[in-house]
Amino acid sequence: MWALIAVGFVGRVVLAFKTYGVAYDIDSLKSVRDALAAHPLHVYSAVNGPHLKHWPYPPGFFPFIWVASKVSTLTGLPFHGWIQLPQIVADCAIAWLVQDFIGRRGASERMRIAAAALVTFGPSFWIISGYHGQIDAAAILPAVLALWLWDRMPPGPRRALAAGLLIGVGAAIKSVPELMLIALLPAVRSRREAVALVLPAIAIPLIASAPFLIADHGALHAVRHSRFLPGFGGISLLAQPNLASNWLHNGAHPASALSRFLLDHEIVILVALMAPFLALVLVRRPEPVLAAALLWSALLVLNLGFEFEFVVWALPFALMAGWLWQVAVVEAVLLPPAALLYWHPFGRPPTALYVAFMIPAWCIAAAALVTLAVRVGRQGPAERSYM
Repeated sequence: MWALIAVGFVGRVVLAFKTYGVAYDIDSLKSVRDALAAHPLHVYSAVNGPHLKHWPYPPGFFPFIWVASKVSTLTGLPFHGWIQLPQIVADCAIAWLVQDFIGRRGASERMRIAAAALVTFGPSFWIISGYHGQIDAAAILPAVLALWLWDRMPPGPRRALAAGLLIGVGAAIKSVPELMLIALLPAVRSRREAVALVLPAIAIPLIASAPFLIADHGALHAVRHSRFLPGFGGISLLAQPNLASNWLHNGAHPASALSRFLLDHEIVILVALMAPFLALVLVRRPEPVLAAALLWSALLVLNLGFEFEFVVWALPFALMAGWLWQVAVVEAVLLPPAALLYWHPFGRPPTALYVAFMIPAWCIAAAALVTLAVRVGRQGPAERSYM
């Protein structure tokens, strides 16, 4: 197991230092690095404009950017490599937590190794943590750890407080980990326990953001008004398939009326689509691991603007629920379009080829999500054994 994780770590580190990654994302991190050095409390105004937002996230990742900058200066090694290390370490931690979680629930050694391998060698994890320049693995690790601790600690306010603190730490990096609250809330046993869970999860990102919000009113606008990028996949690709050519460098296409409608009403539409799954979890009260796996899978499928880093949100919880072969299928199905998008192995790929992979992949994922939701609705809490 440790050899497996070590190989994944070394491979990602080599990839991070040998390749620059996605230029926009790495350049955005560099912009934040420079703004932190020049005027730290006004980072958001410095890096975000009316059209391009280089940092539409809370400030929880700023310390990692500062450290990566200092280490890069001291060692002479490129910043784009050092800034990927937190995500690489997060991937390794997720791999260990996933296999330990299912192992304590009765999974065989072979299943534990397979679960860890799907993280350490999963293409989606490799791309995001070792190449892309996105920070999703670092943001989702605290939520994974919260679920791991929830299953390990005895019930009570102390367990809820630990989980709430971890969710808050993740939400201070990206706001998405707050979804874990919905997965855990049905399992609390008292109002005091609920407060211990929710309060730190909300307070930590607010406290982390407070200095920037006070000094720079543009910070709140940047975080609140970030939008999805239409055309990579999912519902936005169904709405307008030719938008994929914008990301494949095959020509620019303006957003259609339907795409603009989705952009303008993103939050309302997403909440409406997620509502049945949220209600299912709150009413049926499944075991937290099942609730987490279902909710994160729903967010991945129903998010209007699919991006490949979103896969990192859902797969750890699916593995913790014992859905190993489903995760393997997702990784296999997404590998060809990911290769076309990130590496262009055969030159600029035809937009139709990319769309031909992505739309069926979304349809399969949507059908699987409905199947899983029906299963959760029928059986309620899951069996604890994966044997």
